[in-house]
Amino acid sequence: DGAHAHPTQALLDALTIRQKKGRIEGLNVAICGDITHSRVARSNMELLTKLGANVTVIAPPTLMPTDVARYGVRTSLSLREGLRDADIVMMLR
Repeated sequence: DGAHAHPTQALLDALTIRQKKGRIEGLNVAICGDITHSRVARSNMELLTKLGANVTVIAPPTLMPTDVARYGVRTSLSLREGLRDADIVMMLR
């Protein structure tokens, strides 16, 4: 729906994760990049947390949304720290 969300992409990402890993619940998913301007990131944060994944978003402060806490995800400003225990890594363009 414009610049807000991309739910069909999130569904495809969830399907791919399930096909490759056999489950979503309990997996550590890292989403890296421009979180503020990414409708894919917003949709994946909402869907994957609802499906039981532990989501960490990784971005510099200028690309991290001010309201990111409302999604129930972890945040990291460090790529090295954010990727430490990741089972899945999603890189945004």
